[in-house]
Amino acid sequence: MSDYDNAIAYDSSNALSYHYRASLHQRKGNTEQAIRDYSRNLALDPNDTDAYYRRAKLYSTQRNYTAAIADFTSALNLKPTTADWYNERANANYNVGNYDASIVDFSKAIELLPTFSNAFIGRGLAYSKKGKNELAIPDYEKALQLDTTAFVAVLNLGNAYFLKGDYDQAIVLLTKVVANDTTNKNAYYNRGTSYYRKNIYDKAILDFTKSISIDSTFAGAYYNRGLCYMKLNSFEDAIDNFNKTIKINPMHAYAYLNKGNLLEKKGFGVMALDCYKNYLKYATPEQSQYIEQIQKKIKDLSR
Repeated sequence: MSDYDNAIAYDSSNALSYHYRASLHQRKGNTEQAIRDYSRNLALDPNDTDAYYRRAKLYSTQRNYTAAIADFTSALNLKPTTADWYNERANANYNVGNYDASIVDFSKAIELLPTFSNAFIGRGLAYSKKGKNELAIPDYEKALQLDTTAFVAVLNLGNAYFLKGDYDQAIVLLTKVVANDTTNKNAYYNRGTSYYRKNIYDKAILDFTKSISIDSTFAGAYYNRGLCYMKLNSFEDAIDNFNKTIKINPMHAYAYLNKGNLLEKKGFGVMALDCYKNYLKYATPEQSQYIEQIQKKIKDLSR
């Protein structure tokens, strides 16, 4: 480090000295110092593609994706045939929710390097975020053809089939995931939900229980397990799971709604009334389909 310090002190107009010192700071984990030196480097030599790329990577580690995108763009303007840089910019665009731009960049990376399995996975994720699982699935399948060890592709493919409503295929794929990673709470959760949708409640309960054992604050797993117990007419178990859901997430509208329905059926009208009021309080526009029905129930129970 001292050699570069001395070189810069001797000649502060030497861009390479800043570049090399920045690289050393980067290796040592001194992110801010590295960014400052790359910035000085680029002020002196605005055509240093590697400096733009390296600074972009540092911005990405700081989750400053807007700055990272700008630097990846500068690097690509100077060197537009580097597949990995398109992939990196695609990831940054994905992280700021710009899925259309990320799809364009992943596609360009694939055009430049047709065996780029991670770019297929990334583009599949972007398609999934846009609700286009019919386009995501072929990308995940292609990624697996290119790299049979890419279990993230198996996971994403299983999730895509789940979102598509192909629960049999989702179960097959997610079973492969949990065989390889027994700590993946989301794989157990989505497999459990697939079992639930197929009315296989005992297996669904086992999967939700496994998700909860991995993450005891997983409100969605408690809620879905409660739904299973509802289907099995296990009143106390269902109420217990809805209560745990609400304890973790006091604004979980559907947990109040289903708890209220159970309580009303069992003759606990006053307690059900409180649950229905909380449903109305916390229901989002996407959860509002029962509002008129619940308003009528509240009126009836209040008499």
